[in-house]
Amino acid sequence: MRPGVRSLALRLLMAAGGGLAAVSQATPAAAAQGTTPPPHTAAPHVAAPHVAAPRTATPPRTATPPRTATPPRAATPPRAATPPRAATPPRAASPPHAASPPHAASPPRTVGGVLTPYAVPVPRPLVSTLSRVRGPVAGGTEVSITGGNLSTATAVKFGETAAQFRKAETNGVTRLVATTPPHAKGYVGVTVVNAAGASPLNSQARFLYLPPLPVVTGLSAASASVLGGDVLAITGTNLDGATAVRIGANAATNVKVLSPTSIAFTVPPKLARGVYDVTVVTPSGTSATVAADKLAIVNPPAPTIVSLSVTSGPTYTTTPVIVTGTNLSGVTAVRVGDTSTLYQRISDTQLRVTMPVHAAGRATVKVTTVGGVVEGTAAPFTYLAPPPPSVGAVIPTAGGTRTWTTVEVSGANFATVDRVTSNGAVVSFVKLSESRLKVYLPPRTPGTVQLQVITKGGASAAVPASIFTDKI
Repeated sequence: MRPGVRSLALRLLMAAGGGLAAVSQATPAAAAQGTTPPPHTAAPHVAAPHVAAPRTATPPRTATPPRTATPPRAATPPRAATPPRAATPPRAASPPHAASPPHAASPPRTVGGVLTPYAVPVPRPLVSTLSRVRGPVAGGTEVSITGGNLSTATAVKFGETAAQFRKAETNGVTRLVATTPPHAKGYVGVTVVNAAGASPLNSQARFLYLPPLPVVTGLSAASASVLGGDVLAITGTNLDGATAVRIGANAATNVKVLSPTSIAFTVPPKLARGVYDVTVVTPSGTSATVAADKLAIVNPPAPTIVSLSVTSGPTYTTTPVIVTGTNLSGVTAVRVGDTSTLYQRISDTQLRVTMPVHAAGRATVKVTTVGGVVEGTAAPFTYLAPPPPSVGAVIPTAGGTRTWTTVEVSGANFATVDRVTSNGAVVSFVKLSESRLKVYLPPRTPGTVQLQVITKGGASAAVPASIFTDKI
């Protein structure tokens, strides 16, 4: 045990014993110097004396075997010299930052008992909706603007033009009510400005300036037919961009914008008689009704018949005729005498009429339209009966009684032949021309027969030239 440790242990034992006499123990250093340190007197202890038990000696430690010598390390080869770095060029000077817009001043705050002012950023406004998105170029349209941060607004602009506005608050939410200023036609952005700047543009913040409303100052005609088809012209202003023309509540057809002051249109058919306002519709709106836009829808004038392309025809067949007159539109019926017939309108002045089969004599064409009825007494049609046929010869004039006999009948006016008879009995025939027929006579008893040709003009007369003799 080391000397210092031993001395400390003895002192502890002496303090624990309490009743032991002062123990003096020379330290190794005092012994070496031949001096004895003064005795240490322990204070009396009331407790019973206590003798510490001797400690068990600690066994000696096993000697550590010597370490194996480490072989010397191989010498590290010298590193290659690093080439000097290229000089770095000096950096370009950064441009000065743009000055930030000043923030709106905010109420001061107390820091450490000292009243200190500070600034709070004011956010830019935002436009969400416009109550109206179009209006006239003259301005004057009231538009309600909703969005965010509108309570700090200092200006409202339509395009680059400032607008008068006022703030309105509902349930703590601020909206702006602006009146559009005059502006050229087209789309513009609507922005709200405050101390932080202008609101960003978006699709909800667009306003369309429209040209002025169209104005009708006159019509090319004061009336039109109930039949329709009349082409009229409108004069006025701001007519360019017209999308429709209306006659009362009825849409006109074939609308053509000729210029900013003129439009052509066609009156539709079947409008009831009466007076209508003609109005023009454009993206800006509909023209106001004025005295100059009145149009009367009336019945057309009564028709007239001036002439017929053909003035006569046969009684037994139809004849096509061109009827010329006036006001022939809107025809509802055509009659010849008391017989209804077919017709086709060519124009307002001509009709194609089919003259029906009719008895011989004069007949008139009667035309009925919406405007009235006309009978063409000044241009009658004459029905002509065809001339009766006549037989000039029968070749041969005789034949046998036991076999069929073919004869040729010649004469005149055979064009409309209907039949041929032998003593009243119908026989077969073939028409060779308007003057020749081939007739087939059956076997019969000996004797003579009368051949007769019947046409639209009547029956041929019984003459000696039309007799055929059957012989044995």
